[in-house]
Amino acid sequence: MTRELEQKLIDLEINLGLLQRDFEKQNEMVLLDKRRIDLLEQAVARLTSQLDAMRIEPARTLLDDKPPHY
Repeated sequence: MTRELEQKLIDLEINLGLLQRDFEKQNEMVLLDKRRIDLLEQAVARLTSQLDAMRIEPARTLLDDKPPHY
């Protein structure tokens, strides 16, 4: 193997190592973001159920209370 080919092989191995490191860091961030999204979805679901529980029907007015003969 020539010196030039050896250097190219070394460069390729270095670049592959760097790409693998970047991929692993990106994967860690994706997993962290997934956990954050899951927590946010749970919080939204809790807030939605609390809002549904607090929902009050609108107050009745005199116009709503029609006499029985109408």
